[in-house]
Amino acid sequence: MSRLFAVLLLFASPAWATPPRVVTDIAPVHSLVATVMGDLGTPELLLPPDVDPHHFQLRPSQARLLTDADLLIWMGPDLTAWMERISQNLSSGAQLQLLTLETLASRIEDGPTDSHGHGTLDPHAWLDPMNALAFVAAISAALSAIDPDNAGIYAANASDAVSSINALSDAVQARLAPARGAVLIPYHDAYRYFLSRYGLQAAGSIADHDAAQPSAARLRDIQAILASAALGCIFTEPGRNTDLVTGLTGNARIKIRTLDPIGATLDPGPGLYPTLITNMANTIAACAIP
Repeated sequence: MSRLFAVLLLFASPAWATPPRVVTDIAPVHSLVATVMGDLGTPELLLPPDVDPHHFQLRPSQARLLTDADLLIWMGPDLTAWMERISQNLSSGAQLQLLTLETLASRIEDGPTDSHGHGTLDPHAWLDPMNALAFVAAISAALSAIDPDNAGIYAANASDAVSSINALSDAVQARLAPARGAVLIPYHDAYRYFLSRYGLQAAGSIADHDAAQPSAARLRDIQAILASAALGCIFTEPGRNTDLVTGLTGNARIKIRTLDPIGATLDPGPGLYPTLITNMANTIAACAIP
């Protein structure tokens, strides 16, 4: 049992008369929690899907939502460092930091000179569906600890989610097989979990991290990669500077497409996570079509 679960169990209580108040940080986490809660309740989503989680400022109403939660489920300070201090003010004290789970299928280190500004851990771990399996199991255990009367329902919902995520990952594996020879240039270096899971690799990225403006030298390097590519894509993201991406290639064999790693363009809810992963797979697979 991880340290977090040991702490969480200290706050276990008798059955709730009403569903526990659960707050999540980002839309993919919210989607997985909503799936495990099912008809028992609806978690609150703290951050709107279309905002940058790295540099967000809470409104007072959002801060109250967080401090009044019975359970906070979030990725952890590697993604949202600004939440660490606020999370310590939870009225119940119960929280689950998903990036600390010992059962993660993949854990990608950024190195001692991390350009993401996230410490040494790449925090975009939800992009590996095998990590989502670990999240679902941990979410079910956390909910059961504070709402034991409904533990059987959480477990059943989690079991269904595991089957669905495994089937999703198998479908994505097959969908992406033709893309393994394509040149892929994402907007920023956030996709290593996804690409590594399915045997793909980025040839570079426009920006090192979410807030950084790429240097002229970096842009020249990207242009050189794209100019010699036989097939592939350069990706923008919702809310990014599309003119910058458009200006990087005059190679007709390179497509410009949009990847949405956090669900900025999707409706929050149980369906967001599988839709997010499916959309990414379809977008990348199209890069292998001449």
